[in-house]
Amino acid sequence: MRLIVGTVGDPRGLTAINDSYTKIFKLSNYCGIAIAGASELAAKIVDELNIIIEHKNLKFADEILDETRQLARMRYDDCFAKFSLHDRPSLAFTLVGYQNRRTYPHCNDHSY
Repeated sequence: MRLIVGTVGDPRGLTAINDSYTKIFKLSNYCGIAIAGASELAAKIVDELNIIIEHKNLKFADEILDETRQLARMRYDDCFAKFSLHDRPSLAFTLVGYQNRRTYPHCNDHSY
């Protein structure tokens, strides 16, 4: 599935017109991610994340979340270290999926 969104941003910062980047990605059979903000950087991060996921054989959202957080923070800081926090573009990820029941065995306990 490919979602194409056309946006016009704040003219004081980075602006995307006719933004045709893919916004929703399948990371595994159990996890997906949506991006918003600086689409070019986010898409590059997702590409790199897919390599990490394949290399480490990650499948579940809880496993992938930690890698996503580390990679996104590192790449964002690399790209915008010279900018003040106020002048940096927004970048957002929404990660959804299933957690590994072996990591969280209490999920099988329905007594809550």
